[in-house]
Amino acid sequence: TEDDASSGRDPFAVLTRSDGWYSNATSLPDPAATRNDEHPGILRSCVLELALDYCARITARATNDYLDVLGRIPEADPFPSLEEIESTLMDNIKEEEPYCAAVESCALGNFEGPECRPEKCPFENDAACRYVESCFDPLIQAEYGVALGLLKEGERVMDQDWSADGGSLVTKGSGSGATAAAAAAAAGETAASGGSAATEGSASAGVGGWGVPVA
Repeated sequence: TEDDASSGRDPFAVLTRSDGWYSNATSLPDPAATRNDEHPGILRSCVLELALDYCARITARATNDYLDVLGRIPEADPFPSLEEIESTLMDNIKEEEPYCAAVESCALGNFEGPECRPEKCPFENDAACRYVESCFDPLIQAEYGVALGLLKEGERVMDQDWSADGGSLVTKGSGSGATAAAAAAAAGETAASGGSAATEGSASAGVGGWGVPVA
C-alpha cells in the first residue's frame, strides 16, 4: 500500500541522493522514475522544520542543564566568560546531537557544505529519525503542499502530475488552517507542542511544528 511504501524510508537519504536540499530544487529530478512524495520542495520543508523542532528541544535541555551547572559555581570561584559559556554549550549539544549544532547554519547557507547533506538520518536518537520519517506521511505532505502553494485543499501529493508544470512552487501561501500536529493526530501519531517554522527561502511553510520527546 501507499503507507507501507512510505514507511522506513529515510528522507535525508532521499534529499541527498536527489540534490533536493538546495532552494532551487523545486521539481522531481525524474518524474517518470521518482515517487510523488519525494518532491524536494515539500520534503525539504518538512524535514527542516522537524529537524529544527527536535534540535530546539535538545538545545533547550542542554541549556537548562548547563545553567544548573553554572548556578552551582561557588561565589569565590571565577565565573566563565560569555565566550566560554557559548563554547561549552555548543560542545554539549555537539556531543549529544552533532547535526543540531549545524542545521541552522546549513539552512541559512542553502545546505552547501557536505556536512549539511548527510547520506542518512544524522540523529543519534532513533526516535528522532522515526519522527522525521513522518515527512512521508500523506496527510503531513498534503499540509505542506497546501502551505507551499503546490496543492489545493483536499488534494493529495500522490495524485498529482508534477511533470505537467515541472512541480515548481507556484505561490508561497500562508498555509491551511490545519497544522502538522492535526495531520499527525489524524494519522494516529502523538503530537506535542513547540517547534520552529520551516525555512524555504524567506518564507515559512506555514505549518506548525510538533515534537518528539528527547531521550
